[in-house]
Amino acid sequence: MTIDNQVGLDGQNMVAPIDGTIGGSALGNGNGLSESTPQFGSGQPLTNPSMPGAVSVGLMPEKFGGNGFKTWQQKMLFFLTNLSLDKYLKDDAPVVPPGNTDSTIMDRWTQSDFLCKGWILSRLIDPLYNVYCEAKTSKQLWLALEKKYKSEDAGCQKYATAKFLNFKMVDSKPIMEQVEALQLITHEIAAEGMSICEIFTVNSFIEKLPPGWMDFKNYLTHKRKAITLEDLIVKLRG
Repeated sequence: MTIDNQVGLDGQNMVAPIDGTIGGSALGNGNGLSESTPQFGSGQPLTNPSMPGAVSVGLMPEKFGGNGFKTWQQKMLFFLTNLSLDKYLKDDAPVVPPGNTDSTIMDRWTQSDFLCKGWILSRLIDPLYNVYCEAKTSKQLWLALEKKYKSEDAGCQKYATAKFLNFKMVDSKPIMEQVEALQLITHEIAAEGMSICEIFTVNSFIEKLPPGWMDFKNYLTHKRKAITLEDLIVKLRG
């Protein structure tokens, strides 16, 4: 049986089988419950939150180490959505009406939120896990990560944007070497979660051509039919 080692909220490794079993017992029997479905508080069986099967495990993001937060966050959100746990990233605990002694609703929410928070923590490297493991809820953990790393991502976005805008081609270097360098910057911009339409990208490449390519630049500037970046690169190579 294939397994995936995860870090539990207590800092210990927990083994989550990919085939959807824990401790040798199946996690579903057609109605969402199993013989070993955990019971909380009221003693009534709770709806079993989704545990990852083979497909879900394939969606699991790499552990976050402090860089590329936006990309990691999007992958983490997709993974949690696949497990039907994404609501706990934005919802607060349900309010139990005064005098209501049935704790089932609260128990269900607590169990699912615990799992959601555990999955997020398990996709952090150990030093970050130690920093954020004291978060009380998934929402609190999610917002704390956003507050810390979204601002840092914004700085990286500004840096990548500045590199693109300030990039200048010169006649003293091979043209394709400079084109490839500019392409790398556009990939960096995309990795930071920013998108640039292809028409803007192509026009920017044309405008950045060195003085020795002025005739070619004028030809492309007055060409009515738009060309793709791939077509432009082919023409530059030719």
